[in-house]
Amino acid sequence: MYCFPYPRASNVPPIRVPYIASGAYPFSGPITSNTLSEAALAVLYQHLRSRNIPPSSRDALAPLIQSLLFFGLASKALGRDVKHDEFIEKCAVGSSEASIDVRIPLRFWSELKTRWDHLHHTLSANAYEQKRKDVLRYFDMAQSTVVKLDYEGEEGGRELALVLLSVHMLLYLIANILGSTTSLKSSLQSRSTQVLLKRMVKNGWCRKRLNFVEVVPMFYPALYFMSSFRPPRALDEDHRACTATKCSINGGLLQPFHRTTDCRCHDVSVPLKKVTDIVAEGGIPLIRIKRPLSGGLELEVVKYERTSHFTAVSHVWADRQFGSARNGLPACQVEYLDSVLAALPRTIDHWRLRDWHQKMFSSSGSADGIEPPSHTYRLFWLDTFCIPQDAQHDDLKHKAIESMNLIYAAASHTLVFDAGLQKLDAGQRPSSLATGSRPTFYGPTEENLPDVLGHICASNWMGRAWTLQEGVLSGHLVFQLDGSFAYLRTLWTYLDSGASLWEQLRHFLRDNRTANPPLKRARKGSNPFRDCICTELLELTKESLHVEEHRDYARRPADRAARFVKSHSLLQSRSTTQPADLPLILIHMSGMNGNSVSKCKSTNERMKLLFYGLETLPAELLFSECAKIGGCTVDSWIPREVVPERFSGDHTLQLGPEGFTFSHSKDSRRLRFFLISSSTVWQGQMLLSLASNRRDTMTKYLVKALTSSAEQGHATSENGWCVLVEDESPNPRGARLVISRISENKVFLHFDCSLRLSSSDTDSTAITDQLLHNACVAQPADLGQEFIIEKSSTPQSLGLSRPQNPEQYSDRLVVISQALCWSISSLERYIIKRCLSDARASNIIFLIAYGLFSYKQRQWVDRALHAFVHHAWIQTFHPTWSPNGRWKWFWKLSNYEPPIPFSVMMKYYCKLAFNLSLFLGFYRGMIIVTLYWLPLYPKKELLHMILGGLVLKPLLKAVFWLVARL
Repeated sequence: MYCFPYPRASNVPPIRVPYIASGAYPFSGPITSNTLSEAALAVLYQHLRSRNIPPSSRDALAPLIQSLLFFGLASKALGRDVKHDEFIEKCAVGSSEASIDVRIPLRFWSELKTRWDHLHHTLSANAYEQKRKDVLRYFDMAQSTVVKLDYEGEEGGRELALVLLSVHMLLYLIANILGSTTSLKSSLQSRSTQVLLKRMVKNGWCRKRLNFVEVVPMFYPALYFMSSFRPPRALDEDHRACTATKCSINGGLLQPFHRTTDCRCHDVSVPLKKVTDIVAEGGIPLIRIKRPLSGGLELEVVKYERTSHFTAVSHVWADRQFGSARNGLPACQVEYLDSVLAALPRTIDHWRLRDWHQKMFSSSGSADGIEPPSHTYRLFWLDTFCIPQDAQHDDLKHKAIESMNLIYAAASHTLVFDAGLQKLDAGQRPSSLATGSRPTFYGPTEENLPDVLGHICASNWMGRAWTLQEGVLSGHLVFQLDGSFAYLRTLWTYLDSGASLWEQLRHFLRDNRTANPPLKRARKGSNPFRDCICTELLELTKESLHVEEHRDYARRPADRAARFVKSHSLLQSRSTTQPADLPLILIHMSGMNGNSVSKCKSTNERMKLLFYGLETLPAELLFSECAKIGGCTVDSWIPREVVPERFSGDHTLQLGPEGFTFSHSKDSRRLRFFLISSSTVWQGQMLLSLASNRRDTMTKYLVKALTSSAEQGHATSENGWCVLVEDESPNPRGARLVISRISENKVFLHFDCSLRLSSSDTDSTAITDQLLHNACVAQPADLGQEFIIEKSSTPQSLGLSRPQNPEQYSDRLVVISQALCWSISSLERYIIKRCLSDARASNIIFLIAYGLFSYKQRQWVDRALHAFVHHAWIQTFHPTWSPNGRWKWFWKLSNYEPPIPFSVMMKYYCKLAFNLSLFLGFYRGMIIVTLYWLPLYPKKELLHMILGGLVLKPLLKAVFWLVARL
């Protein structure tokens, strides 16, 4: 048995590290496993820091590293000399080769946990902390040594990489036990990470999908788990030709498969005329499956209304289930879709009194009883049916695609179909969306949660560009598995908002038994770190879907720019067959309205819309190696594609009346501008000297131009050149710009090309006479000058801020709902007091009936408010809507934000009202605050508030009693 979990039913053999521990120490004499000391590791650490060990010879240190960092750290943590046989296993039966499983034997973790639990209970606090610091000192040096070897070595040396991977796993385990932190997460520059990534490629992963490691770094145990199974793929899907920038799989429009190979059923088509009429007038068509008396299946088209509840279907076209070049599908696929939709359970919002009556009194309402198919959501939206596919309706097709953000945001659920996930048998467990209620559907079993989360992260659905938008904007994602549903918000109730208050309290008390837990605590069991892996995988799922950032409403240009940077990073691990769709996806993901995109037929025009709509852009766009519009004119800096890199956001371009100006964050240095005379003739590669304002020093770079307005010809400029340099990073880079005109202290620029700078010495043999002849000196620009990249007035601004999801109004709606319910209740109590006598008004039957009526009345008010806001939100996204027309007041109200953000202000008000109510004994006020808090803010903060108030109240009473006695 091992500490870290492994995927169930995986046919991928686990990684085994060769046992090569050395008994000789090359710097301080012989050393054995029984004499390992902190001094030996300190000597090695100092040699690595001083770079006395060349990178080319560091691979030869693998035996010593295994002795010091693996067995030495294990011995230090256990407080005894660890025998190597405790970790060694035979590679195969009858083989003499020995190896170490990186999952760490369970007996080591059990002994380690028992030892430190015993020390915690028997030693004093100071003595325990001293022992802990003694081990952590060795731990920190081992961690720093791993970083030096992992990131500064050359490629190759598989033995050393495997040893370092085993040390990573051991560091994570010890950090969890000692309540410490480890910052060693996966990175594309790490040797250990590369070992796991090569393993994943061998197992059938797409190389482009593996970019998620850089976007969402993971701890090594979680990444090791992800690398230990083959991703859910179709049998004919081959990713061996994929690269880090492009997926070779072409998901073109192909005819859908039948459910079985021998099926010969006919196609069921949608009434296309009704669909085109609804799309033409700016509406959303929905589909209902009907079964006429004559038999067969029919598709009915219904226009979306503000009270409509429907399910949006998200699928992978390459699976050939629900994707078709025509507006129709085989009848067997429609039958299957209808059966899945019918099995979706009711949500808590749709429960009635009869449900509670069945739960309490029905003989069949056992704990394992599953509610029959509910047919709660008869209406659904599927792109194959609801987007015109014919070439003659090309304009309507683009118009419908532009409204997809509204569809997934307005849907009650988004049902995900992925052929690989549909084959995943994760077991069945009776589940319900409402905690503590009777089971209404089958969910995956708890022991299979790591497999479910891992396969979701590895699925083709998670690797497509359009599904990023669909997953983010949808409030409730449902993944169809083999025999069960996986609701994203119920997969891990402790981390997600679906947990009950009692579950939160239980986990809170369990996780706070030790001080400052850095990671999710390991628990007892065959795989004590299973919960930790689940936590990591769910965080990866949330980060990959950009969930947390899209809960708030992006009102300011800076908010939209931050959304763009994050969405742009996430798209690096996703692919699409239509690159022209990427600007539209980024427009929607950045909190802007894409209704004007259909007017732009070319990708260049769409990219202009995107970048002008953002208003705040990362300045790193000027340094990027991607293809740009070019031409050395206005807007030549705008990329033609989504660039394969991440942006830091330290330097930005701000759109103003005259163009884009440069700005930087408080903690970063300003970008440096250098001026070059107009007589300079630029070559594709030349020697550039950057003069400094201090002591006449020069910084020399060998400059390579990446494309140019003249395609690397002899580029000249009448007004001179400007070179923008960003040399804080290890790889200096820059941009060459043409000075268009100068007005007072304002210098107006046009982008020419990006530059790559490499440090150079004129004495180097690489510098030829030709390069020395093509050398020039750039003088630093005056600090008082303002540099502006000229803008074009043609693109339309998309900076019209609107919520992406009606749920973003929830904090305001709760306040309005409470105010309306309080006003209605006050009026009702006044009428009752005037119309009924005191005896009748205090009758128990009347009070029960009035209480039930008040409960239903609150639901009616809440639903009416949400339906109204839903309708108004849809109207403001209509293509013909204007900020000066109808619903102007609603748009202004939704954009209004007080000086203190509304959510922050209401949180502090709730805390104050709760504590005052608790201290004064006004328990009704506590209940009101709790009911307001639960749907909006983290439950863990509510638990802190309750427990803190219960402790603080008697203390304050004691203080007041002492003051009164004195």
